[in-house]
Amino acid sequence: LEMSPRNQELVLDAYFDEATGLGFKVGRLHIGSCDFSRGNWSCAEEPGDEELKSFSIERYDKSILPMIRRAQEIAGSQLLLMASPWSPPRWMKDTGEMLKGGKLLPQYRKAWAKHYVKFAKAFEAAGVPLWSMTVQNEPHASTPWENCLYTHDEERDFVRDFLGPALRESGFG
Repeated sequence: LEMSPRNQELVLDAYFDEATGLGFKVGRLHIGSCDFSRGNWSCAEEPGDEELKSFSIERYDKSILPMIRRAQEIAGSQLLLMASPWSPPRWMKDTGEMLKGGKLLPQYRKAWAKHYVKFAKAFEAAGVPLWSMTVQNEPHASTPWENCLYTHDEERDFVRDFLGPALRESGFG
């Protein structure tokens, strides 16, 4: 279902307008699909594409980026945006699926870290810079929707050994 433009404006005003709404300045968005998305998708659908040549944020162009830009207009400033993945691409997981659990395969940790960097750069190029990112939405939850399971140690090691270096090398660290 799509929301009418009038209702979109009512929601955006209620959240982001300081005079008539809550005046939010912080927001969160999903990297790839989440439990509120239409279908399961990632920004890198090509199996085995460790260089992420197939990477694209095209799915964000129709509604998510325009909605963020409109929210920022209403807020009167850039929002502080935090991005979180619900799942890596299915080909990076031990289950081959984005849903119902599974873990990031060790051989794809470097590519998954690169994915975060490409996402941040793509949003920056679109005029919507990110303020922060998390490693994983609900890292201990095996749910019917998109997810990826991490222990505390796995998250720490991923940040220390892959994501942190990738962000530093790209100028985001």
